[in-house]
Amino acid sequence: MDQFRPERAEPLSPSRRRKCIDHVRQELGVSERRACRTLGQHRTTQRKVPQGRADEERLTDDIIELADQ
Repeated sequence: MDQFRPERAEPLSPSRRRKCIDHVRQELGVSERRACRTLGQHRTTQRKVPQGRADEERLTDDIIELADQ
């Protein structure tokens, strides 16, 4: 076992990984390519902007209405 890696690490969500890459880039002043390569993240994950569904708000309201019943 590598002494710097925990035995069981919880996987990070894509948004958390993006934030980690941004933090590393700011603090260390490295390029996106280098930060992604070092931390083992595909650059497409870093660049892809999450898009919500067009009907997300309506679906959320419907779920809340069903939960209140």
